[in-house]
Amino acid sequence: MLTRSASCPDRETAQWATQQVVTVNEQAVRRWLAQNTRVRLTREAAWPSPEEPVGRVQLEETPTQAIRSAAGVT
Repeated sequence: MLTRSASCPDRETAQWATQQVVTVNEQAVRRWLAQNTRVRLTREAAWPSPEEPVGRVQLEETPTQAIRSAAGVT
């Protein structure tokens, strides 16, 4: 695992820098999940589907996603 450290002149700058790292990490995870989802969906498409639903999945937006959706940012 890659680790980095930095010194910031004030709390506001430190919070901003931390948020930048978190945002980049979230984007990397979403890209990775999207790639794995494509492969998984391709495999599952070949399987027969049950006639009745076997369960439910509830997707929830993170606060960041909700803000971006409201702002029209993808």
